[in-house]
Amino acid sequence: MLVCDGFQLTKTESVYKDVIMSDIERDRGSMLEVFSKIEFLINSLLVNYVQPHCSFEEFEKLLDGLDLFTKSQLLLSYKILSKKVFGELSNLRGVRNGFAHRLTSDSVTYKGTPITDDVAFDKFLANINFVIRSLFVAQDSMMPSISELEIKYSARD
Repeated sequence: MLVCDGFQLTKTESVYKDVIMSDIERDRGSMLEVFSKIEFLINSLLVNYVQPHCSFEEFEKLLDGLDLFTKSQLLLSYKILSKKVFGELSNLRGVRNGFAHRLTSDSVTYKGTPITDDVAFDKFLANINFVIRSLFVAQDSMMPSISELEIKYSARD
């Protein structure tokens, strides 16, 4: 099981199950917290991809100046994110921006429907889970396998 600050992801026979996110609510704080976790995962993917080419400190400074959309575009261009995940992340970003820049949730929409609508919120929640699960899977695929590590360290001897 992988855990990221309150998110749980189970892995059975290399198949990822849904991220457990039952406590999210339709308030500004909960929404912004979810998106800060998504951005943390995206930053981690970018650092893992670029780290062999520059220092962590140099890249961290660069990341601080980029918004979530630009970071996700980088992951798409590096082929770390699929077009489907990128598209859904773009849809979700509208909700994040709505909660960040509007006074009430009444004017925040997801794919054209108010987020206060139960059906729209359920779809939003399902797609949040899809994106987070996809980010965890991408991160897992970037980690070296045990056999790769064994080869690397046995070559030192």
